[in-house]
Order: sequence, then C-alpha cells, then structure tokens
Amino acid sequence: MKEKILNPEALVVEKVVRRIGHNVGEFKIAKYFSYKSYRNYEDETKKEAEDLSKKLFSNPIIEKYTILSVENC
Repeated sequence: MKEKILNPEALVVEKVVRRIGHNVGEFKIAKYFSYKSYRNYEDETKKEAEDLSKKLFSNPIIEKYTILSVENC
C-alpha cells in the first residue's frame, strides 16, 4: 500500500496480534505474484513484468509494487 492509504486488513491483524500479547507496530500486508515467462531476453521479461504489475496485479491509485527479481529459464 502507498504510505498515506489506510490498510484496514493490516489494522485488524495488528490489533489481534497486540491483543494476544505481542508488541508490534506498523503492520503491513502484501500480495506476492510469481510466474514463468517465455520471453527470450531478460530485458523483455522485465518489461513484461512491469506491464503486468501496472495493468493487472496492482491498483496504482492505492498500491505500489516492487519487482524483486527477473530470471530467464
């Protein structure tokens, strides 16, 4: 989530975790996507990952995304 966007799911989880006795803060919940690309070159695969992240996997108004790695098989 972007910094200024309220994440109600994370707030609920944080409250429950505190209620059962753990001292935590700034709880975040994230999505993780993994897929196999059939592109020939790593730069094509990276562009594909950017395009999918922007258009399908995230809502750019309220979410931010990070591509952790790109590997060709």
